[in-house]
Amino acid sequence: MQRPADLCRKARRQRDRPARHVMKNLLPLNLLEFKGAWRTEITEHFLKFFIAPGGNAPPKNSFRLWIFPLVFIPWLLLYEFVVYRGPAPHTFSTYLPGELGWPIWQPMEVFYDSAYFLVTLAPFVAPTNAALRRFTISGLLSIIIGNMIFLTIPAIALPRPFHPSGWFGWLMVMDRNLDLNNGTAAFPSFHVVWSFLGAVVFIQRWPRLRLACWTWAVLVSASCILTGMHSLADVVAGFLLFLVINSHPSICNFMKARFTRRTPFFNIRRIDLARCLTKKAEPLPCSRRKPQQRFLVPKAD
Repeated sequence: MQRPADLCRKARRQRDRPARHVMKNLLPLNLLEFKGAWRTEITEHFLKFFIAPGGNAPPKNSFRLWIFPLVFIPWLLLYEFVVYRGPAPHTFSTYLPGELGWPIWQPMEVFYDSAYFLVTLAPFVAPTNAALRRFTISGLLSIIIGNMIFLTIPAIALPRPFHPSGWFGWLMVMDRNLDLNNGTAAFPSFHVVWSFLGAVVFIQRWPRLRLACWTWAVLVSASCILTGMHSLADVVAGFLLFLVINSHPSICNFMKARFTRRTPFFNIRRIDLARCLTKKAEPLPCSRRKPQQRFLVPKAD
């Protein structure tokens, strides 16, 4: 560690150095800061027309309607792409030993199909901009992460055989025909993800119905197994994906605090680029200068 006297002598030697030598270290960091701020501003300016802002104000109808072209329709297109692509090579089944013999209860198809209607209703009952924004971002994250899992993990869950009877059996047969009965796009179960994301919005709209909302999401998850459309592993993976997506604000804050790169300017005031290009640099007084401050601060006018 250098002594204060050595630091003062070094500062006197560098007093008359041109500012361009200082900018050798200052300019790249400032340009990166400006570039990052510019990208952030452009992104926020673009997204503010499609995603509701934060706050407790009621969302506009335009933000509610943008959910469909921004979230629901892309999810449907990607889901159908995975289904029509068919099973990947070297696939494996997610069924546990003995799970193929589990019973199928056809009336649970009501809860299985209720997710299609109630989840699309969620944006229209979101009470605040913050609730709608969180649902939108969570939906986008589920699309990205879920389809990455579909394309990278060759897991399938072929629908378990059953004998259809009555109206519920007809609905189950129609569901299986739409999914081509090939068992793809099953791990994780998007029925579980969407039902719990919708339940979060319903709870924010009707807090007194919290138990009913969670019960509905659990019944939708159970219907995935009792209708023979998913395995237990699919349902568990869907619920874990929901937990990760629903806690994305906390995860982002943790990563921002943990992995943000620290620069040498954490204890030096902001640098004026125009002043650095035209003025000479002056070191800090020895009494105020710390050993770790290796960069110079431009001389004030």
